[in-house]
Amino acid sequence: MLKNYSNNKTSFRYYSYTKAFLLADFKILKKKCKEKEYDIIYLRLHWFLSIGFILFLRQVKKNNPAIIINIEIPTYPYKEEIMGRFNKARFLLTKLLTPLLKPYVNNIITFSQHKKIWGIPAINLSNGYYNPELKTIQNSIILQNTDRDAKNFHIVMIAQFSPWHAPDILIESVNRYFLVNPNPRNIIVHLIGTGVDLEACKGLVENYKLQKNILFYGELDTEAIVKTVTAADICVGSLGHHRTDIQLSSSLKTREYAFLGMPIILKTADLDFPDSLFFVKYFPDDDSLLDLNSIIYFLEMLKVQYPDYKNKIMDYANENLTWRKKMNKVFETY
Repeated sequence: MLKNYSNNKTSFRYYSYTKAFLLADFKILKKKCKEKEYDIIYLRLHWFLSIGFILFLRQVKKNNPAIIINIEIPTYPYKEEIMGRFNKARFLLTKLLTPLLKPYVNNIITFSQHKKIWGIPAINLSNGYYNPELKTIQNSIILQNTDRDAKNFHIVMIAQFSPWHAPDILIESVNRYFLVNPNPRNIIVHLIGTGVDLEACKGLVENYKLQKNILFYGELDTEAIVKTVTAADICVGSLGHHRTDIQLSSSLKTREYAFLGMPIILKTADLDFPDSLFFVKYFPDDDSLLDLNSIIYFLEMLKVQYPDYKNKIMDYANENLTWRKKMNKVFETY
């Protein structure tokens, strides 16, 4: 929620809620919105609507008809990402409730290229990134990790182990690399995260006897993530958005990689990371495997052409990927 304390429109108040709160009647926010002191409400919708949410929006508009209500939908369409009977039932309820948003919601904020969603005008953004904990530790750790392990080639992927993140494609790519190269460079993959496909991915690694080359870390705190990522050679983004019919990505982890000065491998197009960008390498957006020889060559050429590439990547992130930069487009609407 934004409160206009001054003419520069830079003062914010943030409120978060749990799943239980989402299903309730938003009493806390209703109290905050009784007075006509807010100009904009910015809400992030993660998949599901509730009757309580609709009633909350109605009450806000009743108290302050001039208020602008923006709802962000981080992934759209998202039907293919919903798993489990309970969540599918909630999705059906959401479909019934979406027509009720139109009288109250001014704009849908989307990371897709849709011009309207649910009959409501869309503002097309890409994700910004902000992690104050990361900013306090990144510089010292990056400086500590200037010495690279020249013997091995290290790849990091932060993943929710799910079909749309597709760490299985990376695992299969490593296996093929060792099969077809008579004198391969030793590759070590660091997989960070958990998810429904974690055990299946571990099974692939065991089947290919790659336990020494593909390491699973589970969930890590920010400091451990920064240390692991910045000690690597290159990072891999989500590889399976095509499996859920997403043609445009705006992944937070890709932005995190950039803020840490890391070169990035992608499949799905991302407007903030065009294929002309010097530190990004794209592969076809399908289930085809990654060519690790070309990835190794890409990094070698990057080091030759941009000896100070880490600082240049971080400069790009700070100039283009902050939430302050991204939200300018939202502020222009009022």
